[in-house]
Amino acid sequence: FVKDPTRPKLAIFTVLLIATLFAHVYTWTVISLCAGVFVILLLILKRTEYSKKALALILVVIASSVVIDVAKSLATSSSSGVFRDLEFTDVRMGPSEFSQRWSILVFSVYFGLGGIMANSVIILLGLYWILRSSYKDPATIFLLVFISIAIIPLFFGDWIVQSRTLYMIPFQIPAALGLTSIIFHKSRKIAKEDSNRSVLSVTRMSVTRILSSVAICCVLTAVAVIVLSNLYRIFPPR
Repeated sequence: FVKDPTRPKLAIFTVLLIATLFAHVYTWTVISLCAGVFVILLLILKRTEYSKKALALILVVIASSVVIDVAKSLATSSSSGVFRDLEFTDVRMGPSEFSQRWSILVFSVYFGLGGIMANSVIILLGLYWILRSSYKDPATIFLLVFISIAIIPLFFGDWIVQSRTLYMIPFQIPAALGLTSIIFHKSRKIAKEDSNRSVLSVTRMSVTRILSSVAICCVLTAVAVIVLSNLYRIFPPR
């Protein structure tokens, strides 16, 4: 919608955001927070290619979803997602967690959610993408905002807050972009430097890229199996 501000796209964004609110309030919180910070950054950076009216409408939609959440809570006498988030963070985030931040982080990474965050390949690929990205690209800014939401819980949250926050961050997207950059970067560089390079050299580079991608995918598959093996079913009480 920000790139092409039309009414149908605004309607789709609004409907999906409200649907997320009613489906899973914590996901709605993270998406609304990241989208709001992203739009505010675009306004601060004065990106002239985007309409200020469109950016303002996005903020209005996000604020409206907060109003709907509070109104729903008052109408049905149920807990509000906003208030629930505040209560959750108040109980599980504080100075006491700061002194134990390293042990909490270790537990969150290696044991929380079956150790899903212990996938070092995903983290390294994401880091590679961050180092190679253009920070002027709006898509890069948006993903960096998503990744940055983990900063506060890493220092002041317990393992439950950390696990939930880290699980919401789409590390897989930067990792996929990083892997794509590894596969295609060398071939593009070769084509620019020497268009007459021998067929043998090009074949060697192709084999290297294929072997690298296969090795990374094999490691990712092995880590996925380990994570699934660490998860166990908890039956609801009868």
